[in-house]
Amino acid sequence: MRLSNSLAKCINTKALIIDLSGNNEIGIEGAFDIGTGLQELINLTMLTLDLRENNIGDIGASSIGQALRNCTNLQQLKLNFNDNNINEQGASDLIIGVSNCLNLTYLVLEISRYNSIGDLGTSQLGQGLANCLNLTDLELNLSGSNLIGSTGATGLGNGLGNCKNLKNLILNLCYNNICNEGISGLSKGLTNCKNLSKFSLDVSGENNISCKGASGLGQNLNQFQNLTELELKLNENSILGIGATDLGTGLGNCKNIISITLDLSGENKIGKKGAKGLGIGLGKNQNLKTLDLNLKGNNIEDEGASQLFEGLGGCRGLVNLTLDLSGINNIVNDSTSHIATGLGKCQNLKFLKLNLFDNYLSDEGIDGLSIGLQSCKSLSTLIIDLQAYFTINDEIHAGLGNRLKNHQNLTCLILNLTGPMY
Repeated sequence: MRLSNSLAKCINTKALIIDLSGNNEIGIEGAFDIGTGLQELINLTMLTLDLRENNIGDIGASSIGQALRNCTNLQQLKLNFNDNNINEQGASDLIIGVSNCLNLTYLVLEISRYNSIGDLGTSQLGQGLANCLNLTDLELNLSGSNLIGSTGATGLGNGLGNCKNLKNLILNLCYNNICNEGISGLSKGLTNCKNLSKFSLDVSGENNISCKGASGLGQNLNQFQNLTELELKLNENSILGIGATDLGTGLGNCKNIISITLDLSGENKIGKKGAKGLGIGLGKNQNLKTLDLNLKGNNIEDEGASQLFEGLGGCRGLVNLTLDLSGINNIVNDSTSHIATGLGKCQNLKFLKLNLFDNYLSDEGIDGLSIGLQSCKSLSTLIIDLQAYFTINDEIHAGLGNRLKNHQNLTCLILNLTGPMY
């Protein structure tokens, strides 16, 4: 019996999960068969359909889209079409079907890896989603060489801007080529989502975003006044110091934000000016409780590290801090007193993970850092990676141990003080 025949008999089904992922080779014919069955299930309110790695192509995606036009009672929909050789036509036909599901509140759509929906497909995706006015939660994965440029990213942002009820948005566009105009246009369109509270944006992986694009993003962040949680992945771009500073300014104006994850690692070259700008901006977030900041390999130097922590000292409500300053950052001893002073101002800090691996701290720097940590009386978890280019002497080890034992609330301690490897 064909799957379509079996599905057609489930006329009263309200929740359905179909998982045919992983090289089942259902192809165009299989997708058509599934679509034929689905179009009869007009009472569905929840559907999960996983067809990744099946090479259904444009015709297969169109068949599923055609079927979804009849499923107008859907409220929750999850579609995974990764690795299926879908181009702009398939994406367009698929989203036409989704756009007919006017009762949708929750949507997960994955069309990443070995697909190529391009600017046109992405823009039409945005236009289709603009009809889903009841959407509150959206996860959209278009990563992996979908050939999306600035036009597609801008079109997507304009479309999503019509989803006025959107509260939670996860958007993955890594390894495309959206450039400065794309990130600015995308974020500008999203500013119309006034109710957005949780936002995750991944534009990492050589999307050719420079300081101009990062500045545009920073300016648009000013308007996300209801944002409480933000994750930005801009690693492997080139935003430089100006871009990082403007980004920090934008983040500083998100007054209700309580959690920020920001990845600027890779080739962004923000330098000491960028680190200073980030510190000043982030330091204005009085309500910030969780910060995860990755500045690996950005050559911020002592001056940048000092000014970064000086700024972070303004986050008096900070409870959880994860900071990666490893790689080529050229931090030596001079900044440790400022690092310590900044951390000391965060009296509510309970979780601290600090990675200074592959810098040039000596005994003096490590000693200064441990002195400053004494002010963080509330610490319960401390994880520090200080792998050094030298052997730490016994006196410094003893001093570090004596100071740490004064942390009465410490329940988890991980220290990596590995010396030079020969």
